[in-house]
Amino acid sequence: MGGRTPEELEMLLEDASVVRDTDALGRLFVEGALLVRGDSAARGLDAVVRLIPSTWEAGHTHLAGEGQVLQAGDLALAVGRDRISVMRRGQDRRWRYAIVLEREQGMSDAAGPVRQRDQGRDPAWLGPKPRP
Repeated sequence: MGGRTPEELEMLLEDASVVRDTDALGRLFVEGALLVRGDSAARGLDAVVRLIPSTWEAGHTHLAGEGQVLQAGDLALAVGRDRISVMRRGQDRRWRYAIVLEREQGMSDAAGPVRQRDQGRDPAWLGPKPRP
């Protein structure tokens, strides 16, 4: 499956997450994909497809949010408030996730990969340290 554009891929992931469709999830990631969500990580398509549904039980649903997508040839980088994604266009011309780094929903801004000094920037947890 995959998306025709990086933006469509984001929407397909939201759709699969909302309806809890693990078969669709498996078609949205490359074979050697890496997913990091908070303290949990999965490497490889099978592990990624197992990790995402395990977070549904905790109430996590992927929602495509506002952000920026940068594209260079067959690679795309999507940066949002709580997620960074690297996508790759395959030989079938469809886009799939290669790397997804997500902040856990409900994670406090002082915990995990989020640092207190990074609050208030978009994306809140990635920007450079402000100069005094």
